[in-house]
Amino acid sequence: MKVSELTKDQLNHWAAKAQGWVIRNIAGINHWTDENYIQDRVADYHPSTDKAQAMDLVMMNEMKTGRMQGSSPLFLMHWAQVYNSLTMTGDTPMIAICRAKIVSVYGEEVPDA
Repeated sequence: MKVSELTKDQLNHWAAKAQGWVIRNIAGINHWTDENYIQDRVADYHPSTDKAQAMDLVMMNEMKTGRMQGSSPLFLMHWAQVYNSLTMTGDTPMIAICRAKIVSVYGEEVPDA
């Protein structure tokens, strides 16, 4: 699947995986953790809609972000880029940030879930 087509839960899932996180079941609740299970990350991870979680991605990856005119004068697209990677767009800054992180790790396509 193209990274530019990822939305909602798929986008959040791949944004976590792009950070090297894996899902572990802890007391019946799925949590994202690092691969070595040294640090529990978060059970409710949704950077495509959570500004604070998206900002963590920006800060940890030294991203550039901005906005540009879309298909009409009233429509703005948001963009984000991890250093030396493709620039990705989205309807919101958070979506663009997630896509930029994913494409910086996996390239333009990820396996279908």
